Amino acid sequence: MKAVIQKRAPQLAALKPEQILEVREFTGSYRDGFRAYLAELADDVEAKTKDGYSLDQSGKIVFERKVEPKLLEEIRQSIPCKIAWWADLLKKSFAIGGNAVTICAAPWSAGNYTKLSENMGDFVKAIAVPLKEKRSNKGQAFQFIGNLPKPRRPMQLP
Repeated sequence: MKAVIQKRAPQLAALKPEQILEVREFTGSYRDGFRAYLAELADDVEAKTKDGYSLDQSGKIVFERKVEPKLLEEIRQSIPCKIAWWADLLKKSFAIGGNAVTICAAPWSAGNYTKLSENMGDFVKAIAVPLKEKRSNKGQAFQFIGNLPKPRRPMQLP
């Protein structure tokens, strides 16, 4: 965890106690998943210590090789995934609307109701699947890290 804090939010070390409590509250819903994800990486850190690295070095190596690349990929993919999710919801919503219009035109046809039910189920799945992924330990860990205050980069002059 120390490697994560040093790499993603080095300014946390300078925070006052009340500010730390604010960060804890802000990231609280992701903390358990973050801890579980770190526990999954414990064997990798332990293996590095057996290779002669200190615990801090081992944590830093595992973070840089396993967590950071996945985190950066998650960040890069987040906007396209959100766009695709909304597009899929719109598509399924329009399908439901089309089914409703069809039912109004022919309310006695049972097949129309079946199709409406299938489309409503697809709509619910479209919402539930991404939520399941975000609630995984990995998803919670990346949300936790992503919600830490970002390190400030020094201004570069031309």
